[in-house]
Amino acid sequence: MVQDPAQREGYDEDWLEEHYENTYRYIKQFKSLLITRAGYRKYFCKVIKDPKTGEKKLVPEAPFYSMYNIAESIFTPHKVVWREQASFLTAAVVGSDERLGKVVIPDHKLMYVPLASQQEADYLCAVLNSSTAQLIAKSYSIETSTSTHILQNIAVPKFDRSNEIHGQLVDLSRQAQTLAGTLAESADQSGVDAEEMLFADQEQHGKRAKRLTEAARVKMEKELDVVQKAVDSAAASLWDITKSELDAINTALAEFSQ
Repeated sequence: MVQDPAQREGYDEDWLEEHYENTYRYIKQFKSLLITRAGYRKYFCKVIKDPKTGEKKLVPEAPFYSMYNIAESIFTPHKVVWREQASFLTAAVVGSDERLGKVVIPDHKLMYVPLASQQEADYLCAVLNSSTAQLIAKSYSIETSTSTHILQNIAVPKFDRSNEIHGQLVDLSRQAQTLAGTLAESADQSGVDAEEMLFADQEQHGKRAKRLTEAARVKMEKELDVVQKAVDSAAASLWDITKSELDAINTALAEFSQ
């Protein structure tokens, strides 16, 4: 990463060339392309007007490899992410790659929330994947713009380790991640579309190579459905939603799927 997250622009060119010469030489090959980026021209250049000719030109104020909106939060080891463009809000937990000793950095089309711990990430993931949160997001947002604004409309209680319901959601989230991770990998291997999986476990995904039998897949999908219902029930209790109200929420959500 050649971006200084504290200054929110690329590291000084002289410094980068001195300390990481090969990296600098590689990036410099693409300078003519990088300086034409719309984001670079908008956020890292200023317009100067020639006093004699009146001609306007853009003058760079940061290294040509600077990137917009790369801050310290993106290096947080625990995050909950979801796709900006999706039929439904689909949250997942991502952490650090322990094999490489590196933090996973989300793609620019993934929204993310930086979190202090794995537990808090599991909790938030479960809440966002609950039917209540799903319905809230679906009822007002469009499929091409499921941005971070959803956290302004879904009142997620602050994580409390001593709260029994929060603890239940953490455990349920981990169960769902394990089940969905196995199903997703099996779907990838068999050519089945796994887009509608509600949870994904980045750490467990790379550890499984066995293809599920049809019977095992069906059994696991039923187990995931049971866990999902438990997530819906536990999340509903966060907002004092009754069983009849939760049933109405699930009915309304099912109508969106038709």
